[in-house]
This record gives sequence, structure tokens and C-alpha cells, in this order.
Amino acid sequence: MERLEDRLIDGETRLIGIVADPIHHVRTPQLMNRMFARTGTNAVVVPMHVGASELAGLARAAMTIRNMDGLIVTVPHKIAAAALCDELGAAGRMTGAVNAIRFENGRMAGDMYDGLGFVQGLRNDGVALASGMRVYLAGAGGAARAIAFGLLAGGVSELTIHNRSPQSAEALLAELRRHYPGAGLSLGSRDASRHDLVINGTSAGLRPEDPLPLDAASLDGTAIVAEVIMTPRVTPLLAAARRIGCRVVYGKNMLDAQIALLAAHVLGMPELRSWVPENGEQADV
Repeated sequence: MERLEDRLIDGETRLIGIVADPIHHVRTPQLMNRMFARTGTNAVVVPMHVGASELAGLARAAMTIRNMDGLIVTVPHKIAAAALCDELGAAGRMTGAVNAIRFENGRMAGDMYDGLGFVQGLRNDGVALASGMRVYLAGAGGAARAIAFGLLAGGVSELTIHNRSPQSAEALLAELRRHYPGAGLSLGSRDASRHDLVINGTSAGLRPEDPLPLDAASLDGTAIVAEVIMTPRVTPLLAAARRIGCRVVYGKNMLDAQIALLAAHVLGMPELRSWVPENGEQADV
């Protein structure tokens, strides 16, 4: 097995960019580069701080780099990135967002792995989704959309969605009803009470000055509160939830669960999908 400290970047190394705004919170490079070392894959992930107005130009320029295989996409670019793609996978079409893009012969093939990754991250943490579970989701953007579809596909039948823009939440609910007509779907408020699982699917919490995505005082102490934000590990929402006795699920769980899926898509290496971190490896990154 190749040691991390012995890894070299050479002329045959495949490049993957990860684009975000801001970029300081991303943990994909650490996790994915470690996976490449463990599997002997000659590839490297590099973070790129790209604003909304720069995304299309960056994607076009990146495709001209012949040893760059694609991009990983995170907040706030997932929906905009889908519009740039020439081809979308099933989850990308359903959610209208992507977080992985593969360059193929001058074309971009994108798909979305947030939903699958988030649901698997919950399961890895011992949270079993069930039809009777009442779930509250804050957000209606790229990650939240994917998570909503992933939750319903994973067996949840009661889902409440709250977003700062009610119109965006209503549009997402309308799409969900088309695909899951038997589910109990409703528009929520900042009141997250009477829910078994509460999820922040927004970027609120990346910055210290961000407002909470919901009314923390409304949380029931028996609820499970989960995050998509990875840095800080304990967001203001999770800190508030822990103070009242809620069980919390950290944002890094989602990335741990989907890291192999993202790499497999961008590099076109389906064999990477089955990779699992070694015991204790997730915690020390």
C-alpha cells in the first residue's frame, strides 16, 4: 500500500478540481486524496475558489486541460453547474443539480450524489429511515433537493420543507409530489417541533454571522438533528441541538459516504464505488 507521505504528482497524474464559494470549508480534497493513496490511484483533487459569475468560464477552461478529468461541485454552484452539462444522470435530472462532472470528448456529464451520500451517512451513523418518521428539511437548493429525493427514495413518507423563499420550497414540493404522489409533503416554517429528524440542507452556519436555518428553541429534545455543513464540525445549529439533549449527526458523514461515488464518476472508474475508509480513518482527517 502506498504511504501518504510517499505520494508524488507526476506527468501522468489525473487532475480533479473542486469548485466552491467560499472554499475554506471543503474537506473533499483531504478525504479523496487519501482514498487515492490507499487505492494506488494516480489522481489528485485541488480546491478552486470560484464565484457564481466565474463558474461557466472556469468549466470551459478546465475542459481544455487534457489531464483534467472533471470537477466536483459544491455550495453554491450545484444548480448552475447542472445547466452547463451536456448530459445528466438520473439523480441530476430529477434534482436539477449536480455535484460531479466528468469531461468526455469536449462534453460535460454530470450527476448528483448528495442524496445517496446523505442517506447512507445517516445509516452509517445508526439512523434508520422508516415510513413513519417525520422529517423536517431546511433548504430547497442543490443539496437540499438531492436530500429530499434521497429521503423519499430511502423510505421516508412524511417530509416538511422550509426555505427562506417559500416559492422555492413550493416548487420543490411540486416536483416531489410528481415522483412520490403517496408521500405526506408539506410546506413548513422555522418551527421544527414535532419532527423526529431535523436536517439543515442550507449553507447557513458556514460563517459565524449566519442566522440559524430554523428556530432552535422549537426543537424537541428527542429529535435527531443532522447537518450538511462540514466546517465547523459543530455548527451553531448542532451546538443548540446538543444543549437541549438532541442526538446530532455531523455534516462530514455525508461526504464520508459519497466520496467514492464522486471519484468513480469523475474518473470514470466504477470500481472505486465500493471503497470504504479504514477503521478510524474518517475521524482523523
